Amino acid sequence: MAECPLPTTPCSRPLAPRGGNDRVWTPASTARIIVDHFKPTGRILEPCRGAGAFTSIIPNCDWCEIDEGRDFLAVEGYWDWVVTNPPWSQFRPFLAKSMQVADNVVFLALLNAWFMRARVRDMRQAGFGLVEAMMIDTPPRPWPQTGFQLAAVHARRAYDGPLNFHYANAPAHRRRANGGRLPTEARSRDSVQPAGWAGYGILSKSAILAPMRPTLIPFSCSFLVALPFMTSSAIKPTRGMKARMM
Repeated sequence: MAECPLPTTPCSRPLAPRGGNDRVWTPASTARIIVDHFKPTGRILEPCRGAGAFTSIIPNCDWCEIDEGRDFLAVEGYWDWVVTNPPWSQFRPFLAKSMQVADNVVFLALLNAWFMRARVRDMRQAGFGLVEAMMIDTPPRPWPQTGFQLAAVHARRAYDGPLNFHYANAPAHRRRANGGRLPTEARSRDSVQPAGWAGYGILSKSAILAPMRPTLIPFSCSFLVALPFMTSSAIKPTRGMKARMM
């Protein structure tokens, strides 16, 4: 496959490191996290098989791979799910084609790639909404090392609900920050929370931030801001706020 220009913003700033290309294979461990979490069922298509990270763990998975003569952009048919790490330089045409041939689309890509205005317009015109964005740690080199967050994002036909925005490995992050162990107050809570639970915070009676379930962000938001960490010293409740918290 001929290398394509790197994806850029309107200001021509690259969204991937210069000198990179679209042949960046998904690590098997990352593919396993995605498949175990989203649990695709029915007819499934992997548009960019590459080294087979997804097809090796999804039974009876159909696939395309342009290096093997199967061009996804020319494929015809219908599938229940499309699951892939698309070529970043062709994110928009791959998304448009995926929405034509499937009802559920999961892409492993840079999170901000989903929120460019033209791509949001494409999704709205196709009748798709964003269901979930699961942020994932960037794999080591040769995976492109960028300042943008990597995520597995699920888009679904006819979905008009909120976007569930969370981390794939929040407990692991908290263990690293606590010398390899979960904070005491979080251990019992983590044992019953969903696998993707993230430690965001809310204002409690004592004005201390306590963990809660993933933040639900309306799809209509044009800009997403997550504040994983705040301190009680940064919050000074007014007298009215104190009264309501009692």
